[in-house]
Amino acid sequence: MGEAPAVESASSEDYTALLMSTVERQLTPPEPGQILAGRVIHIGTEHAVVDIGYRVEGLVPLEELHDEAGQLVVAEGDTVFVQVLPYEPEQDYVPLSKRQADFQMAWDRIVQAHQAGTPLTGRIVRRLKGGYFVDLGGARAFLPGSQVDLRKPEDYDAWLGQTVQVKVLTVDPQKRTVVVSRRALLEEARERRRQQVLAQLRPGVVLEGVVKNITDYGVFVDLGGVDGMIHKSDLSWQRVSHPSEVVQIGQSIRVKVLAYDEATQRVSLGLKQLTPDPWTRAVKNYEVGQTVTGTVTNVVDYGAFVEIEPGVSGLIHVSELAWSTRIRHPSQVLKVGDTVQVRIIDIDTKRKRISLSLKAVLPNPVDEFLAKYPPGSVVTTTVDRFNMRGAITRLDEFPDILGFIPLREITWQRKPRPPSEYLHRGQVVTAQVLRGRPDVLRVYLSLRRLQPNPWKEFAERYAVGDVVQGTVVEKFENGCFVRPEGYPDIDALLPRGHYVRRRRGKGVVTEEPEVGQTLEFKIIQMEPRKRRIVLSLRELYRDRIRQELEIARQKREADKVRLGDIVAQELEKLKAYTKGSSGEGSQGA
Repeated sequence: MGEAPAVESASSEDYTALLMSTVERQLTPPEPGQILAGRVIHIGTEHAVVDIGYRVEGLVPLEELHDEAGQLVVAEGDTVFVQVLPYEPEQDYVPLSKRQADFQMAWDRIVQAHQAGTPLTGRIVRRLKGGYFVDLGGARAFLPGSQVDLRKPEDYDAWLGQTVQVKVLTVDPQKRTVVVSRRALLEEARERRRQQVLAQLRPGVVLEGVVKNITDYGVFVDLGGVDGMIHKSDLSWQRVSHPSEVVQIGQSIRVKVLAYDEATQRVSLGLKQLTPDPWTRAVKNYEVGQTVTGTVTNVVDYGAFVEIEPGVSGLIHVSELAWSTRIRHPSQVLKVGDTVQVRIIDIDTKRKRISLSLKAVLPNPVDEFLAKYPPGSVVTTTVDRFNMRGAITRLDEFPDILGFIPLREITWQRKPRPPSEYLHRGQVVTAQVLRGRPDVLRVYLSLRRLQPNPWKEFAERYAVGDVVQGTVVEKFENGCFVRPEGYPDIDALLPRGHYVRRRRGKGVVTEEPEVGQTLEFKIIQMEPRKRRIVLSLRELYRDRIRQELEIARQKREADKVRLGDIVAQELEKLKAYTKGSSGEGSQGA
């Protein structure tokens, strides 16, 4: 009960002070430039009447109470801030400006923000050459186009009407101009995030990032102020022709840190490392020689890639696409999207590579040829070209394989000449099938086996020791080759040791036959299967000497016989004469 008067006394004093202040304010006119808070009590056609707490009301031009779209932004009863404009004391109203009040308050906020380095919020209201106007709540600032984002905007008009936070770069009090930047705030935020990311960077860490750029060899990812790169090979376990097949610019992705170099601040990232390696399963599921089905995913100059299961692809080299040697590019056989059966011919687990073959599951044309023309069959073929070992021919019925006639199968000659001396390109010949080589798509043929064997015929006609006539066709250091008369495909050997050697004076002279010279020779060795005949002039010469000696001996023997007969006859005559003489003497006696 004793404290109540004190409270009442205090309340009375406050009321009195408030009353005196109100009376004083009513009697004191407002100062021009003063910013006051007022209540809108009426909105007319040209002005709004505002109660500013003085004995007179203030008038605000109605145009200052509209937004850029022409809409009225205040209503009766709203509180607004206005600035007192210069006026005459006798006026019965005070001219006010909401625009100038807004500008002044905004300018004060701008100056404080510039000094403190704090950001401001504004709305982009107009596009200018080189930038924008930003409304900062009563004052406009210039936002250069280069400062609106971290990268150059693709569409400048898209920023109109957007509310953004900006940092005050410069303030000119004299010209009342302000330059702001949104990019400065983004760079500061990025640097803060960058430091946070750098503190986390270590191999194995999984981070969130945004695809910043895509190149032919990989993808650059913004990890928040730190850029990392995903190489094309680390995007997917599957084969990737171009990184854009996997990610798009602006896409948010989770990545794994593979390596970080603090010196260069290079960050290597991986995307496929977040999923299991399909190779660990593939090694168990596949083996060399296995036939599998896959889909062609890419065709390149050197072959075609076939995916045999998600993330596991193998290469069909161009040489394994078909048995034909006429394939110049894999696209002649396969195209992307084709489903094919292939055979695994190699698995390289260290390099994670599988080699495939398409031709291995197709019939070999050499096997097909031999099924129709087994060894011993006779075929017609066309001479295509030559090499040092023989003639290469075309088989029109089987264009994917080649015929080959070895040099020793062209002629029966033991030492054949170059094949072009027996055949010419384009010549159609009949040959016998010898054998096939499926691995090189080649069939071996023979011409000579369809012709009589001159070595066999010669052996049937002549024997060792016989004399044959022949012509010297070639000389070499250790002898010469002789072609027997009537056998153009036989070259018999005449060793140098079987030349004729004659004594001339005190020495011995070897008589060397000349090329083109036709002589008689003695056969001293004959092996038809080896196509080998050895001749001798020396033995023939010795034989003839022996023959001459034998003839002389026979002549001597004959001469001895004739002399004995003469002596015997003479003796008989002598005996007869002697007898005759004895008889006559007896008679006489």
